[in-house]
Amino acid sequence: MKLTHYPFYIGTNSLLVILSCIILCSSCTEDDPPCSEVTWYEDNDSDGLGNPNVSQDSCEQPEGYVANDDDPDDSNGDKNGGNLFINLGGHPGAYRGEPTSVSIEIRATHGFKSLQMNGEEIEEVNEGDTSQNLSIMLNTEIDYGRAEFIFTLEDQLGRETSSTWLLQIIKDFPTNSPLMVSNYEVMLEDIGQPNHLLLVDTDLYISETYYTPSFSLSSRILRTDINTFGSVETLIAGLDWPDFIPLGMVIHNDHFYYADQASLEVRKVPRDNFSMAPEVVLNGQNYDHLLLAGDLLYYSTFDAIGTIDLANNTNTDNIFSNNEYSQNAMILVGTTMYVTNSWNGYLYSFDVSNPDNKTVLVEGFYQPLGMVLYGDYLLISDDVGNRIIAVEIGSGSYEATVLTDQVDGPMGMVIHDGYLYVAERFPNIVSRFYLEP
Repeated sequence: MKLTHYPFYIGTNSLLVILSCIILCSSCTEDDPPCSEVTWYEDNDSDGLGNPNVSQDSCEQPEGYVANDDDPDDSNGDKNGGNLFINLGGHPGAYRGEPTSVSIEIRATHGFKSLQMNGEEIEEVNEGDTSQNLSIMLNTEIDYGRAEFIFTLEDQLGRETSSTWLLQIIKDFPTNSPLMVSNYEVMLEDIGQPNHLLLVDTDLYISETYYTPSFSLSSRILRTDINTFGSVETLIAGLDWPDFIPLGMVIHNDHFYYADQASLEVRKVPRDNFSMAPEVVLNGQNYDHLLLAGDLLYYSTFDAIGTIDLANNTNTDNIFSNNEYSQNAMILVGTTMYVTNSWNGYLYSFDVSNPDNKTVLVEGFYQPLGMVLYGDYLLISDDVGNRIIAVEIGSGSYEATVLTDQVDGPMGMVIHDGYLYVAERFPNIVSRFYLEP
């Protein structure tokens, strides 16, 4: 057999590849640790803080990337250099007690360099700490209600962050109420979150928000008999929240009127035909409570109280305007209008013939959203405060006491045959108490 020899040529490039592989392989041993990749975040504005939305994993730090994701705005190196967290006694914005001093927890992502409150230096801050528990004195001019504080942080990176903190100061009202309630009962359950109640004869109307079977929010107006709480009718429904938010309700001349805060309208339908398309009576404001006095319909909005004469459908100008948010429940006694304000947490009054002369009567509520008249007392549901407050108005003392704190998110209320019925929106029920004579 004749062997034929064929020439075998290795080009320069091929030789370099082979030599490189030999060198690399000879340098790899089983003792070398594997590469541990970490996540790096883009620092587009070169402020030392990374963009949490842009990252890559690598063994070594890529150029223009950092190891943290603390930059809320990676397009501006002078903005929001550190995160500022403020917490008050386990609740982010409420304090119950005398308005003197409060304990707060403040955290800064990159450590404190300095901290100011309303332009004044807080001396107790330890430079370099990332978390501080401080006792701060409130401004002596601040009374019960909502107060605003502006904290300005300079952190260890030299960046500044400002945070506005709203504090609701709640009063611990005395518990020695001259009125008494007993025999708490749940009358209606397995409903949505009840808002307002309206009682006409024995028909109890309930405006509510609820979860549909597909877990989307919707809203309805229901009706049941207050004596039996038997069948519950759905009168108006079908629109998903927040497209339909029914609140206040009244009945006038066999028409049912209701406030829809979502559409900024007050509408009406015949009381005996809720399937008819509603007629718009008012529009353009955040209508909340409705109060009927003869043919005159009072309505409360975020910043005003107005009227419309239902006999001739004449809408007057707002009889009372206020640059403070949230005029809520209304009760008219003679010519005196009593109104709750949930933003500032107080009860005030004015004479409807002189509405510009407002008098604050009781401060210290959290969110007073419902109100009924019982003899010489206003009973006020303090929603997030989880209590019902009795305010004596007969003698003009306006003494406020806790009627009961056995409620959870009380909203609308009605009185019938010696019982106080309460819409409780956190357990989604309508309950009642017996009012002791």
